[in-house]
Amino acid sequence: MYKEFSVMHKEFAVMHKEFANLYKALDGLTWKLIGAAGLLVSAVYFIATQAKP
Repeated sequence: MYKEFSVMHKEFAVMHKEFANLYKALDGLTWKLIGAAGLLVSAVYFIATQAKP
């Protein structure tokens, strides 16, 4: 029984590392999306304020 718990513990440790890698990747992607959205909003604002009717 202890051996089974030991194996489960090791599997959970591996799973924890995989989730940590996933969270790091999502964090990087989130900031890239926020930056792209900010640039898009800035470009639209610039065009809207500079356009003459």
